[in-house]
Order: sequence, then structure tokens, then C-alpha cells
Amino acid sequence: MQNLAWNFAAGLLVGLPLAALAYRAKALDAKAALLSLLLAGVYMMPGPAVFAAALTFFLSSSALTRLGYAAKEKMGAAESRKGRGAAQVLGAGGVAALLSLLAAATPNERSSPFALAAIAVLAASNADTWAAEVGSLSKSKPKLVLNPRLPIEPGTSGGVTLLGEAASVAGSALVALVAWALSPLLGVSINVYQAALLALLGWAGELLDSVVGAALQAKYFCESCGVYTDKPVHRCGSRTKLAHGLRLVTNEVTNVIATCATAVIAVLVFG
Repeated sequence: MQNLAWNFAAGLLVGLPLAALAYRAKALDAKAALLSLLLAGVYMMPGPAVFAAALTFFLSSSALTRLGYAAKEKMGAAESRKGRGAAQVLGAGGVAALLSLLAAATPNERSSPFALAAIAVLAASNADTWAAEVGSLSKSKPKLVLNPRLPIEPGTSGGVTLLGEAASVAGSALVALVAWALSPLLGVSINVYQAALLALLGWAGELLDSVVGAALQAKYFCESCGVYTDKPVHRCGSRTKLAHGLRLVTNEVTNVIATCATAVIAVLVFG
């Protein structure tokens, strides 16, 4: 228990300046920054491997959020200028935090299935964010993964582009590569085969996120513009109508469903 407390404190110590910087740079709003600080401590509890994966996710995704921001804002696909909110942070990282707690409860196994699953989930979250942030800049129009004929806006959950999927693969691979490359320094045992599985699971998690987003997440239709969107009020100012999906299934709920499924599969694979 003492080691867990020290690890949690170390995560807070490292996470404090990062959370402050994220708030100052408007990557996160105030509540999200505080939540990310708490999660930093939890990610460090089973050891630094999950923390390193989370840090890779946070830094790379924050950088890509600013990529082509003006263009994404113009098309209504940009994140809020105030930064991501607490619900988004929890949706992307909450399942990984739960897995970290489970991994911390099994300290005798150097390559705990829960720790590896947490890294896989973070790879999936990174893949999802990269797909959205890069894919929204694609010159080709996004297609709804379960119904390619529907006209949807860039950034709409369930929409895919070739550029976005390429970015998704790269985002997942980056988290897996960092975990594998740093594993000797982080006191864990991750071999090349496991790293490849982490990358594959991360990408599969992003694909699952798209399927869940297309099948269950609320989709609204703007009669003025003739497009489907995730938003009850379209960027043109018109109020939209629910076309299909469930109102309660927001993007954050979609993220939780997809990461939970990824976690279960990863635990079974690495267990």
C-alpha cells in the first residue's frame, strides 16, 4: 500500500505542471485539468508504463487538436476554444484509470494483463482522437461507416475517411511504440509481439468507436443544410431534428462503450 501511495503522489507531482500548462494553453478547461491531475496519479499507481502511454496520448492529441484549427473551426469540427471538458477527459481516459487500479491490485505480475489493457485502451483513445483531428481535414467527404450514402459533416461520430483511418493507425502505433521502446526503463516487460497487439487493439478500438457512434449515437438532421450532425443546433444556427440513434448516447458515452469493449478484449488477449 505504501508503494501505491508513493506512486500516486509521484503521478500527481508530474501531472501538476502538465495540468497547469494544459489549462493555460486552453487544451483543457479548469474541471478537466483537475480531473486529468487526478487521473495522472491513478495512471502512475501500477508503475510508469501506463502513465507514459497516457502522456503520449495527451501530448500528441493536444498537438493535433491545434493542427489546422482555423479550418476545422470554420467547418464546425474544432474543439472548443476553452479546451476539452471533464466529460471528454473521463470518456477517453476513465476506463484506462479503472484498469490501472486493477493493475495496481496485482503488483506481483510485471506484465499485468490489466496494465497492458490500460495501454491498449489509451492507444484506442489516441487513435480515435487522431482520426477525428486529422480526418476532419481530409479533402474527401466523410462517410458514415454503417451507411456511406448519408451526407455527414467532418468530425461527426461514426464518420470515416481514408486520411482519418491512416491517422488512427499511426496514433495507436505511437502509443504502442512508446510503451515498447521505454519498457526496459519503466520496469515492465513488453515484447515486440505484445507491442504489435497493443497497436492492433488500439486501432480496432477506434473502428469499434466508429461503429458504436454510427449505430447508437444520436444523429441530428439539419433541414437547412441537408446534412447529418452530432449537434442539436447546427453551426448554421438552425435547430436540428433527431434522425436516429439515442439522445442519451453522446460522443463521451460512445467513447466509454468502445473503450470498455476494448478493455475486455485486451484483458482476454493478455490474460
